[in-house]
Amino acid sequence: MVPVDDDGSTEIVESFFNTVASRMAAHIRQLVNSSLEDFARFFEEYSDGNDFKSQNPESDYNVMNFTRKPVFIQRLYADGPKIAFDPTNQEIRSMLQRCIKHIVNGAAHIPRIESHLFDSKTKLLVRHVRLDEEIVENITQRVLHVLTKNHPGPQLYLHEYDQYQNLLNNKSEGETNDFLRHTHALDEFELEIKQKTALANEIMLKRIWAPLNLFNLDCRDLNEHLIKIVKKLREKSIQHCIEDNSKLNKDIVREYDEIASTVSVPADEIEELVRTTEFLNKALESLIYKLAYKIGEAKDRLMFLLEYAIMPRMLKIIFMRNKYLLLNFCSGRFEIECTSISLAGKYYEYSRT
Repeated sequence: MVPVDDDGSTEIVESFFNTVASRMAAHIRQLVNSSLEDFARFFEEYSDGNDFKSQNPESDYNVMNFTRKPVFIQRLYADGPKIAFDPTNQEIRSMLQRCIKHIVNGAAHIPRIESHLFDSKTKLLVRHVRLDEEIVENITQRVLHVLTKNHPGPQLYLHEYDQYQNLLNNKSEGETNDFLRHTHALDEFELEIKQKTALANEIMLKRIWAPLNLFNLDCRDLNEHLIKIVKKLREKSIQHCIEDNSKLNKDIVREYDEIASTVSVPADEIEELVRTTEFLNKALESLIYKLAYKIGEAKDRLMFLLEYAIMPRMLKIIFMRNKYLLLNFCSGRFEIECTSISLAGKYYEYSRT
């Protein structure tokens, strides 16, 4: 095939290498076509989609309807008042198109055999499948059609979180702030805190993975975000009770100190003795009972905070085991102080006589 003379014809050699290049191109085309076909058939296994409300609009999500292993994981996360997907459908679409492009370009730019045998300024390449060919466009359309069929499921699953929309749009925070602006009994605070606790527990029990045929929704970040919001609102109510309790207890101490300081001042003059006696009578007739009532309320607030306030676990156990002893001690000390005031009143009565 190789000419003997320098000016001999190379037609036979060129024909040989052209034949080899044609055979190589045919094999490469077959490989690319088969790879693209396998790629499309793989995704067409998911062509039944994930619209779980298509047959019955009232039906709810049922994980047993989606037993096929998903291909893509989409993470749900809170984007302000909305729930977003990561990656987005557009990003997945672009990724699939890049995969097809990668399959096609993987067999491109393959040099012909003569390029390795002879020095040539022009690099000869084997013909390959181009991206603009009909087969590539058809495969792309088949794959993207499957993707479109699986778009409704994730959007429908978001309705599982409709009842928590107030947490995302800060409406619940506004309702809590409005609740705390008004005076409420401990029973109302207890109900509010229990509702928030029940809501957090409810969110904890929600699915962390939601298979939807082609997609698998990762709900962990969204669930944790919602739980964090609920706990923040719950702690806000508890902190309000702690601050309110501190203020009321300081008022009790202030009122008691006023009584104690007035009684403990020596009465050198008759007028001072009369004023002290009148104050003692008033204290014994009304102030003491009002203080006793306020201390009773303080006991209830203490028991409430021992139950719901956040504290180290071991410290809370110690308090809960000894709370009745602590309350009895507070009550006994108040009775002792009341007895002291009563004896002081009798002493002043005796002094007047």
